[in-house]
Amino acid sequence: MPRVKLNIPSTFLYSFDLEIRVDDLNYGQHLGNEMILVYAQQTRIQWLQSLDYSELSIEGKSIIQGDASIVYLSEGHLNDKLKISLFLGEIGNASFELYYSLQKQESKTLLAKAKTGIIFYDYVSKKTQEIPEKFRQKLLDAKAGLSN
Repeated sequence: MPRVKLNIPSTFLYSFDLEIRVDDLNYGQHLGNEMILVYAQQTRIQWLQSLDYSELSIEGKSIIQGDASIVYLSEGHLNDKLKISLFLGEIGNASFELYYSLQKQESKTLLAKAKTGIIFYDYVSKKTQEIPEKFRQKLLDAKAGLSN
């Protein structure tokens, strides 16, 4: 039984399909634990690109990952096809939460759940920044069920 509890919120943002590659495996011949964060970043990058943003350019500001939690639920193996879904959690003044659900497409088995805390950050001054208003509105619209 996992010690960390992650409840995936209902605000769906984005999903994409991915196949586990040989480079993603560890010595136990299953998906390496570190790959969950790699997949989370890939999901986040693709979602931002779908909104014409990048991690370094969201309304003139950048983001950085401040924290992460992962709950491992089953093993992933070479050539397993996954659906990675992204969900929106809490929104703060300078940060917001993203949740990830990694599910095997064929069996519908949940492989893992993850959460990342995303902070708006100025890489030059090394300080946090407020979420840009236009982007905040996109997040609030998503929470309200409006399209971006």
